[in-house]
Amino acid sequence: MKVSKHFINFNKQFIFGEVGSMISAPVAGYIASTFFSSPDVISALIVAGAAIGGLVPGIGMRIYDQIKVEKVSKKQFLQDAAYLYPIASLLIFTIYYPSLFFLSRYFISHGYTAIGYVIGSQIVSYAIFLSSLNLYRYLLLKFTGRNL
Repeated sequence: MKVSKHFINFNKQFIFGEVGSMISAPVAGYIASTFFSSPDVISALIVAGAAIGGLVPGIGMRIYDQIKVEKVSKKQFLQDAAYLYPIASLLIFTIYYPSLFFLSRYFISHGYTAIGYVIGSQIVSYAIFLSSLNLYRYLLLKFTGRNL
């Protein structure tokens, strides 16, 4: 099976966003755990840290890849965004953030260290999210011919 450049760039953009989340979520978790003891509050602040840290790098990489590298027109970029971001947002809010919250809460309740529970829950949550997003990308390509 040949892996296309579009597939690599698509995943790279989301992985780049996750790197931002991997930096900001543990920081948010560490800071939250110094002020709060409730697993619910700490987990909610971890989710907020992941959201803030992942948004800008991920979108920035997508803009760079599509407009600067692939020379996609701004109109085409916006059309692709209309197919991608609503579904990505839906998956983030229905899969990624809830699993990040509940896994973080589980790890906190079972005595894992602050950095360990944040990174562990992010890895599992992100793997589920990225798999779901790639399934959407595959189905979109198969049924409409649109390549994101």
